[in-house]
Amino acid sequence: MAVTPLVTFFEIALTRCTQGAKNLLGENFGGILNSDRHGAYNWVDLEKRQLCWAHLKREFIKISERPGVSAELREHWLNSKRSCLNFGIESEMERYLVMILASWL
Repeated sequence: MAVTPLVTFFEIALTRCTQGAKNLLGENFGGILNSDRHGAYNWVDLEKRQLCWAHLKREFIKISERPGVSAELREHWLNSKRSCLNFGIESEMERYLVMILASWL
């Protein structure tokens, strides 16, 4: 799927390979790509890639549900006094995920 302010284009392909992504976006893609971390998009410069928040959120939730060190880190992050930016965060879990992301930056 490709989206602009005026048009949304859907393409159904038989494969999810690099060439399929290049066919959809064009060899000289100049926009910002919002996607998962699938390898088919590795040809797009990192400066032009934005990871899908829904994918990141699912992965962080899975990590936070693990026992052991992950559970300890979850408690540390949830109890942290660090503030996070307000991006319209609605739940404590989303606030927690933003804090994790902020700690990586």
